[in-house]
Amino acid sequence: MRTFYEISYLYSMAKPEIRTVEVVRYVEPLREGGSLPAIVEANDGFLYVLKFRGAGQGKKALIAELIGGELARIIGLKVPELVFMNLDDSLVRQSLMRRFRTF
Repeated sequence: MRTFYEISYLYSMAKPEIRTVEVVRYVEPLREGGSLPAIVEANDGFLYVLKFRGAGQGKKALIAELIGGELARIIGLKVPELVFMNLDDSLVRQSLMRRFRTF
């Protein structure tokens, strides 16, 4: 187990850079989770689980998840890459329509 000082040093050396991608396609809603997650495709060709910041738990829960994910990565745990996503308004409307149609 690493000490707090070792983790602080590793974090300062790692200088995490979080990419930003554009959502190009809404694939499907996920049925679990307070952030109303959905599977989306980004302009880099990968599929992601998108968590909406205006949903149930609010922004603080997403910030905590980001910090926890980056800390886990720094200490060597295998975690999925975290990215910021830009979502066009038309895709937001499409996602809402699909979410309510599936219930």
